[in-house]
Amino acid sequence: MKSLIKELYKFRIFFILINKIYNFTLTSKLINPYIRGHKLKRLDKEIDFFIDKIKKGENFAFARNADGERAIMLGISVESQEKKWTSPNFVSKLGIDLLNSLNIKDKRFYYAISCPCCDREAYYWYSSRIENKNKTFANLWINANFRHFRTKFESIKKDAILIANYRAKGAKIGSLNILKHYEIDDDCISFWEKHAPNMIDSIKKDFGKINNLLYVVSAGPMSCVIIERLFLHNPNNIYVDFGSSIDSYYLDTKTRPYQDKYSLFGDRNCYMYEDFECDVSVVLTLYKRKEHLSAQIQSILNQSLKPKELILFIDSSVKKEVVDGQNDFVNNIDSTNFIDSKNVESSNLQSSIINVESAALLDSQNTTPYIINLTDFQKESQNINLKQNDDKQEGEKQGLYQILDRELQQYFDNIIQVKFNVGVWGRFAGGLLAKSKYICFFDDDTLPSHRWLENCHNESLKKDGLYGGIGILSNNLAKYPFDFAHRTIGWNDNPPFALRNAKTLRVDFVGHSWFLKKDYLGAMWINSSKFYALGNVAEDAYLSFALKKYLNINTFVPPQDKDEFLSSTKGLEYGKEEEAISKQDSNLIKMNNALKAMKKDGMKEVSFSLKWWVLVLGRNIAKKIFSESKLDKLKARFGAKK
Repeated sequence: MKSLIKELYKFRIFFILINKIYNFTLTSKLINPYIRGHKLKRLDKEIDFFIDKIKKGENFAFARNADGERAIMLGISVESQEKKWTSPNFVSKLGIDLLNSLNIKDKRFYYAISCPCCDREAYYWYSSRIENKNKTFANLWINANFRHFRTKFESIKKDAILIANYRAKGAKIGSLNILKHYEIDDDCISFWEKHAPNMIDSIKKDFGKINNLLYVVSAGPMSCVIIERLFLHNPNNIYVDFGSSIDSYYLDTKTRPYQDKYSLFGDRNCYMYEDFECDVSVVLTLYKRKEHLSAQIQSILNQSLKPKELILFIDSSVKKEVVDGQNDFVNNIDSTNFIDSKNVESSNLQSSIINVESAALLDSQNTTPYIINLTDFQKESQNINLKQNDDKQEGEKQGLYQILDRELQQYFDNIIQVKFNVGVWGRFAGGLLAKSKYICFFDDDTLPSHRWLENCHNESLKKDGLYGGIGILSNNLAKYPFDFAHRTIGWNDNPPFALRNAKTLRVDFVGHSWFLKKDYLGAMWINSSKFYALGNVAEDAYLSFALKKYLNINTFVPPQDKDEFLSSTKGLEYGKEEEAISKQDSNLIKMNNALKAMKKDGMKEVSFSLKWWVLVLGRNIAKKIFSESKLDKLKARFGAKK
């Protein structure tokens, strides 16, 4: 089908038709589920707002940042469309200055950024890094607006300062009275370092004290920084980056695809979300695997959707004694259903079960949480004194690392340390202290790709829910994780038992990473005491169960068919380490009993498709073919994957 479209695209009539159909499906609320139900800004409406401001003489700044500027800020080599310059593959001086120019909060300053329909990754990148609420389209003057641009632009009759390519010398630019033209070279990267400082000083000297002028800027990726410097020097003027939209006044050739009104971009009426909220708090955990923390921090800071807040939850190795009568649920585990008693020594199994953590965090009978040392390192620069394990034998056995390097402390907005071990549940209680609308938790062995947070948030625009890194689909939750037919959906690609998904799929529950609205976390602490007593299992399943039961919120796995969207890039490597919870048989048994209890309380499996039922049938056939010992080996092999 794609080949056919490519062939048809060569013919002008199909070129026009295909572009119109594609743009309609992309920008129409009738077709696009990601914008349905959201208030939007449209490209064709925004242009009139800014043209009117210019004509009325309302002083403001309009600075454009798109794909090229972002690449320069990130140190990614990029070539201009005219092939006049190429940025280096490191962060240059222009890249640093561009990044610093994103910090103006003045209400008269407008940041024009990439829109989600043309460059979703860049849209999230800018939206989560620019605090100024004044955001509009970087392509305001072009795309579907370009066919009307000259008419609107030529209605502006003002004295103006032109900052543009040397080829514009002496050219008539619309109806403007050009007082002076400051010329720039083709190679803007080199120009910025060698000549731009002197040029900006000259502009300040010549016109810095004069108000109510229009500055027409078309200086490639230098434009934003030029406008920032001039605005800070004198905000009582109009500074506008018109970019390539004014090329046609002094160049005879077409320089951009949008100049053909029937092209893909020339026909696109772009959109943006109004009141776009993508603030995310990220919660990391420090327990045994300190060696992964630095890399995990780096993977979070590199996200296209930059977290507003980074929280570290430090669990303790010290276990509080079990309160009498509180652990009946754990002691009543039936271990005979799915594990052969011959393969597990009874005394060791019982010991593993009796010694589970049960420090009832936020329990209804003990409402005092074991959370201490809440410290804001960025603001107060205090050094947290992390407690060593008082029990030397326990410390040696578990190989705990509880000293946080000073260089890592600076990355966290808050650090939460608990006095007693609270298992895998504690971090979700710590998340209640987060300040953002959204929150995302990560296991200590999970390093996401750079678009994971963006991936989750974007899918939540289509369907509100809990989004996770790896999802479980089981034909019978009461048999998980020992049922041969359950499947994992997400980053792990090992068909048919583990599949990467190309579209969002609803699942029974998720693990490794959890993305949701922070206000939903409260559901996790309703009637959860008996499950919390298990300590190091079942938090993932109970979160999905509680959200569905009390808030009617479903659980999903977002698309992970592309490497840049993966929730975990080291899962296969780190998941094999001895510290992994799924490596211990006793934890698998506890998980099974928890799910049996949840199912009894009303948890239901997500409906299977036909292909899943075929796989279930395959399992039943395997029972008839293989011996019990062979099946046990298969269960052990596939049941441990989560």
